[in-house]
Amino acid sequence: MSFGEVPRLVPPTIRVHHSYLAAVSEYLEEGRYPDFVDLDIAESASFAVYTAALRKDPRREPGVDWPPMTLLWWTLGPVYLGRISIWHRLEGPAARSGHVGYDIRPSARGQGNATAMLRAALPSMARLNIDPALATVHRDNVASRRVLEANGARPVNSDGARLFYLLATSIPDRGD
Repeated sequence: MSFGEVPRLVPPTIRVHHSYLAAVSEYLEEGRYPDFVDLDIAESASFAVYTAALRKDPRREPGVDWPPMTLLWWTLGPVYLGRISIWHRLEGPAARSGHVGYDIRPSARGQGNATAMLRAALPSMARLNIDPALATVHRDNVASRRVLEANGARPVNSDGARLFYLLATSIPDRGD
């Protein structure tokens, strides 16, 4: 890493292979994840196949009613920090879960990564004509609520356990 390098959003890449494996271990130690890892990705060739599949749209499978999705990884050079999923339309399961979902690996939490990652994803959502974006969060997930609110999201509804937020993705033209 060079001096002053900052995290950025990238399509899934083999560049973070070793760091991604470490992140999977962190999630497993937490007792959650990685239900999306259904093959042995320890070998470079397997990881290359895995990342290529993720870049194509991991939820577009025959018989699955998820809408199209863009998956981006939050990385700092060769270090995997987290991921963000952007659902292009609110249909199927995304109709209840919203346009956006994100996660930061355990060792990278509490450092502003989720807030910065969501902010960096706003232009991608705007390019997909998602404005505003719907985001849902469990009521007791205070950290995620803070991430959304730091990015200007406002709560608009709840179903008891979950809060529903609307998040503007584009900056209004101010005519300057």
